[in-house]
Amino acid sequence: MKDKILVWSDAELKQFAIVKYLQEKYDADYFAIYDLNHHLKKSFENQKHVNFKKIWYYWDYHMAPLTKPDLQYLINFEKKYDIDLGVLVYGERLFYKYNIFYKFKGHEILNILERDCKFFEEVLDEIKPDFLIIKVTDFHRSHLLAEICKAKEIKVLTTMPTRFGYMATIGSDLQKKDDTWNTHIENENNFSSFLELRKYLEKYNRHKQLSLIKSGGLDYSIWKKIAPSIKWMLKTFDREYRLGYDHFG
Repeated sequence: MKDKILVWSDAELKQFAIVKYLQEKYDADYFAIYDLNHHLKKSFENQKHVNFKKIWYYWDYHMAPLTKPDLQYLINFEKKYDIDLGVLVYGERLFYKYNIFYKFKGHEILNILERDCKFFEEVLDEIKPDFLIIKVTDFHRSHLLAEICKAKEIKVLTTMPTRFGYMATIGSDLQKKDDTWNTHIENENNFSSFLELRKYLEKYNRHKQLSLIKSGGLDYSIWKKIAPSIKWMLKTFDREYRLGYDHFG
């Protein structure tokens, strides 16, 4: 029986690219949740690069106006998965007091959490994945999905940075050593001297790698930077874009 792999893919597209390569190497059933605004959504509705059995768009579940939350559902959810939703709220920069664009009311935050919980439960109960592929979580929504998967004993595969350039590692928790890492594997490089080790470190120098990456438009004139920005704002800031809670205000 094939493994079922769920992918959380956002505008960074790193996980999408990883799965494209993985699908060529590993026969499994792939599913995706896209965290993309409606403009980017159009670009992925008919993509042929990755053969997903089914896809969901996260923001489709947040287009309706916010309503009164079901508090009993949230209480039961916390008990069921042993997840403290309050911690997620305080860790979400959109909900925090320093958001100068919009001050969320308590019932709005709770309704957003309720929708997230129900959506993720629905997806996970439907496909029952064996793995979740996700980047280091940076919003409450992606972190919540990862925590639910852990509670359901679904293996979370997070790509995490290392101190080496051109390299990443995979684990389930950014703050902990993963249980699947085998610390007894022999050193395949077999460094015989400190000089060899130093050359290896220079080859994979992270600072050198970062210095070769140029920020978008770094070499462009001021006008070439401003014109695309104006075009992007005029195209992007439409009514549907503002319906997403991360664009309130």
